[in-house]
Amino acid sequence: MNIRDKLFFCIFSVSIVCIVASMAISYVVFTRSNGIENQQKIRNKTKAITTALNYAVSKENLTQDNIKAKLENKIKEIADINNQNIEVYSLQGQYLFSNQEKKGNEKKRIPPYNLKNLEKTDINIKSTDPVSKRKYICSFILLRNNVFEPIAIVHYDSSIGKNIYWETFYQYEREILVGILCIIIICFISSRIIANGLTRRLNDIAKTIKETDITNKDFKHIKYYKDNELGTLINAYNSMITQIEDQKEQISYREKNEAWKEMAKQVAHEVKNPLTPMRLLVQNFERKFDVKDPNIETKVKQLTTSLVDQIDAISSVATAFSEYTKLPEKKDQKLNIHQETKDIIRLWNDQKEISLHSNKGNIIINMDKSYFTRIMNNLLKNAIQAKDDNRKLSIKVSLEQIHHKVNIRVEDNGIGIPENRINRIFEPNFTSKNSGMGLGLTMVKKLIEEYKGEISVTSEEGIGTTFLIQLPMGNIS
Repeated sequence: MNIRDKLFFCIFSVSIVCIVASMAISYVVFTRSNGIENQQKIRNKTKAITTALNYAVSKENLTQDNIKAKLENKIKEIADINNQNIEVYSLQGQYLFSNQEKKGNEKKRIPPYNLKNLEKTDINIKSTDPVSKRKYICSFILLRNNVFEPIAIVHYDSSIGKNIYWETFYQYEREILVGILCIIIICFISSRIIANGLTRRLNDIAKTIKETDITNKDFKHIKYYKDNELGTLINAYNSMITQIEDQKEQISYREKNEAWKEMAKQVAHEVKNPLTPMRLLVQNFERKFDVKDPNIETKVKQLTTSLVDQIDAISSVATAFSEYTKLPEKKDQKLNIHQETKDIIRLWNDQKEISLHSNKGNIIINMDKSYFTRIMNNLLKNAIQAKDDNRKLSIKVSLEQIHHKVNIRVEDNGIGIPENRINRIFEPNFTSKNSGMGLGLTMVKKLIEEYKGEISVTSEEGIGTTFLIQLPMGNIS
């Protein structure tokens, strides 16, 4: 179960529990208030019947012997008025008469425990059946004549029927049932909306975090302005992103410094290499110098030629370093790279070992012509220098425009690049050796990145190397 479903289940469950609790409380309150109301109704009915009986007794001179003859009709009248079944018993609890005549098997005596209770009070409201243990509400009235002598016991059922009680309760429940169902539906919908709202924001945050890549140039901060638990989480994430950006800048600064230090060492090494033989050559010439030597002119010429060669080597080092550190200002123009590539290949293709393939006759981009020329010259030069002496050189150049980008692929069948060097092939690693890559690939990468492009390389020793350049369509007119 995901977080959204858990939130929905929790919110909806709490809502249902609250509704059930409300119904339970309503039942308890209804039962208690209904019981109190019934008690009051019983007391009122008892008072009305007692008043009527006392008034009837006060008009007659009654005794235990003549009560049936003189009071039976009056009892029926009082029973009809109050819609109540009234029974009259002797002081010993023996049935005498009622407003409704009963058969012999229906006549009963007043239980002894009720007779005992009547000694304490004239009215007994609560009683319990000794056999079934059922509690019920009824009334026993000790009837006195006009001289206040006990002459009989009057009994009537004062309880409100359970059917009436439950009918009232069910009516009450039916009235609020529709409201409860509406509340449940509202709780269901609102729970789903709340859960979706919370998880939607969490999903957005998760997507942003998932897309966060330390290799990206720019990190995306999350905008959230509410002061809650989610805001605390987002602030912590934004703070982390800020720290990562600062650390990336520091790492980039250190890496650049290290790269320049390494380059400076290599440049110094390449400059020092020709200086050593130059020193030895001059020292040797000085030691053997003889003005009278008939071959002095030839020896001087050899010396100057050797020195010039070494000076040219030093000059090439300086030129290459200067080209890397300072790129010319871009002058973008509409460039048909298919035609430009054909022209560049023609300069390098003396042995017809370079072929060109393109999915379109004209591929136009907005780019500086000299930048493109330097990129292609460098890649073709590297491919030619990587020739394997054991087989004929073959270089394939392919141009492909796909949707919003242009792919330029240069593939050769040369000696390949060792696996331990391929990951650092674009780092500044200057060397003046013909077999080396020098600063060329570093400069190529820099030129391509000026146009927000990318370059990658795959290689296998003994098989060959492939360089892939990708330029986004945003630079294509």
